[in-house]
Amino acid sequence: MSRQSETGNALRRRKRIGKGLYRDRYGYAAIVKVGTGDEARQREKRYPFDTPMKDIKAWQESMRSELRADLRRPVTLSRGTLEADAKAYLAQVKHLTSYGSRVCEVDAWTALYGRLRRTQITSEHVRRARATWTADGYAPKTVNNRVQTLQHLYHVLDGEKAPTPTDGIAKLPVPESVKVLVPAKVFQTVAANLATDPKTRARFMITASTGVRPAEVKRTEPGDLDLDRRVWMVRTAKGGAMRAIVLNDEMLDAWKAFVAADAWGAFDTSDHDKRLYAAGWPKDIRPYQARHSVALELGERGIDLADVASMLGHKDVATTRRFYQGILASRLKGASDTLAGRFSGWQRPEPEQGSLDGAEPVKGVH
Repeated sequence: MSRQSETGNALRRRKRIGKGLYRDRYGYAAIVKVGTGDEARQREKRYPFDTPMKDIKAWQESMRSELRADLRRPVTLSRGTLEADAKAYLAQVKHLTSYGSRVCEVDAWTALYGRLRRTQITSEHVRRARATWTADGYAPKTVNNRVQTLQHLYHVLDGEKAPTPTDGIAKLPVPESVKVLVPAKVFQTVAANLATDPKTRARFMITASTGVRPAEVKRTEPGDLDLDRRVWMVRTAKGGAMRAIVLNDEMLDAWKAFVAADAWGAFDTSDHDKRLYAAGWPKDIRPYQARHSVALELGERGIDLADVASMLGHKDVATTRRFYQGILASRLKGASDTLAGRFSGWQRPEPEQGSLDGAEPVKGVH
């Protein structure tokens, strides 16, 4: 029998005699393993039979501490310039649906610090960049996305636990957008101008007619849709159970266009919005207002607030109440108008004979 075969047989005859401790015909094998998955670290050391067991356990404890420290130690890789490393990063994230946006966000960083080595970039550079972009009129959300992409670049190239110059920098506060009711004519114009882009058109028609979040359109699978029964089971984008939307004729047409265009799956929301702007969506209004417009229209038409919350996928009607004050204003005005005339305009009746109207007040009565 060859030496290799003999060793293989010996390994198969290995017997466990303790935690991380095995015995075979050649002696003892001590094994130490820490971590799980791709981050797992393992070491093995062999000992002859006459080795004191305390010495073997001492090695295991020492090695266990060493491996744990190694797991906590940041991965240090050689880093080039930001411009060169950005190319390596983009090559690794081409599979992301947000790849187009990532390219734009990385370009913003390389325009400022492309010639610097990544080891030279600090949190101060990040703060200066934010100040520059804010002064140039970029929205806080756009600036936050750029910072998040820089952090992702470091983590992709250096490891998930690697330090980045964005660490400890809080996001810029994003002001709450004012909810507006976009005219139906705008929706019709955009849909017509998207005739040569059937996927974008179908996705837009669905969000415009149902008020769902774009993320919920991305999550939809063919089995969630029953066009014969006119029911769409929506996979919520913010937790909670699926909800059903009963499709009216316009919603049904939107889904038929979606199926015909084979528009299933994820898509880049930023790129989607750019196409809507090019098709005529108002430049000063976020396309997400399509969702708000549905909510406001429901309120204007007197739909119960709880039903509006259900349609939008809000887990708590208080969320609907907080975000859509416009709905409340119109509904409360309608409630007031309903009560109008109960008291004949508060016309003052003619005083009856012998009444105190117009007489001196009775003493003691105020």
